Amino acid sequence: MAKLILNPRQKRRELSEIMRKMIVSGQLQSGAKFPTYQQMEKMFDTSRGTLQYAVAELQRDGYLIGRKRRDLIVAEHLPCYSRFALLIETSEHGNKFWKKLVDGCSRLEESGFTMEIYRNMSAPVESGRQKLQDAIDALRIGGCFFIFDPVGEWQENLLNNERIPKVVFSKQEYDNPSIIPATFNISAQLALVGESLREKGVRRAACITMGNQEASRLFEAIMPQYGIHTASYLIQSIPEINRAAAANLTELLLQLPPDLRPDGIYVNDENLLEHVICGIVAADPIRRKHLRLVSHANFPENHVYPFPVDLIGYDSMEILKQAVLRLGEWHRNGNTERIIITPKWEKHQ
Repeated sequence: MAKLILNPRQKRRELSEIMRKMIVSGQLQSGAKFPTYQQMEKMFDTSRGTLQYAVAELQRDGYLIGRKRRDLIVAEHLPCYSRFALLIETSEHGNKFWKKLVDGCSRLEESGFTMEIYRNMSAPVESGRQKLQDAIDALRIGGCFFIFDPVGEWQENLLNNERIPKVVFSKQEYDNPSIIPATFNISAQLALVGESLREKGVRRAACITMGNQEASRLFEAIMPQYGIHTASYLIQSIPEINRAAAANLTELLLQLPPDLRPDGIYVNDENLLEHVICGIVAADPIRRKHLRLVSHANFPENHVYPFPVDLIGYDSMEILKQAVLRLGEWHRNGNTERIIITPKWEKHQ
């Protein structure tokens, strides 16, 4: 083949981009031996130093793997199909769901995928966003997983980039062919809550949540299907900035007269569970003796609580695996069918 003539001012960047596209297009196949420097000198009109720079970039980005000193092979799992970005609004500290997803990223590599973590994506500082954009432009990652609701100009620009797929937790339907919406199956989750409460013999149940969550709005409508009475005064929301208030609220609920007092409580946010248990422990021993507790949870959950509680929620590793599988699948067939995350139930006596 004739030598490719490169722009003298941009030789290094242009050459690494050309090589990357040759790999992604299949011209240089995964698992195959990469051309030697002598072969590349016949392909490109450039110096050995420029070739070495471009090859080093491809090694850094995971497209080439060293073998037997100077031999290089094209990676079996190309970054643009197997390495993705987990985008966090601020940081995972203080949010158990985000923390479990972050912890699960290190275990994804067993299945041939990598999830890089990008924090503070809603912060005004541009450095983190620029790092992500550079990785997207260099094809170092092949998709993004939003675990927060993307708002603002920067997030919108990323959502509108049709060259890279995004998994986004949202009930919204998108026309964008690069967005894969994901949704928790809240109805199935509350069905398990109803089964758990009924199994425990609960007749009147309260729901304690944080902020404006869909499950708390559905709770009052779904519980009667399981023979469980509830009412608006039993459905209470705690402000996120004052989670400890859940303890006081729980104690107050347990001080209600017998004909109004709940004998079951559903905690709709695992970040409130420890506070609710504090309120139960502080209540009158006779009243808490007959109380039954169910809580939302994200698994794995290894914490031992001082009060029996059934946990109903979602498996963080299953969420991550579904996200990366669908991001990889998008590159093969463009599938943007919605991901539905199903709940699981761990019983504790």
